[in-house]
Amino acid sequence: MASKLTHEAISEKFLASDAVKFDGLAKFVNEYGPELVSHDDGLHGVIFGKYNILACMIPAFDLAQLVGDLGAARQIAAAAQKAHQ
Repeated sequence: MASKLTHEAISEKFLASDAVKFDGLAKFVNEYGPELVSHDDGLHGVIFGKYNILACMIPAFDLAQLVGDLGAARQIAAAAQKAHQ
């Protein structure tokens, strides 16, 4: 059985695969970002971090249905992070 890949190894392989086209993402944000900010009520964003790349484009109502109270979600995330340490 192959050894378990580390997060860093998976990240390097993912980035090397060009699965995410950062130039295309930047072009999209540059072209459509101002219009979305001024004419839409949804959540639009891209989050980059050590453990994720998340692109989210969801109407505000649907976001509330999926996530609910963001304050409670923040508390749950903090508790999960503390338990993981």
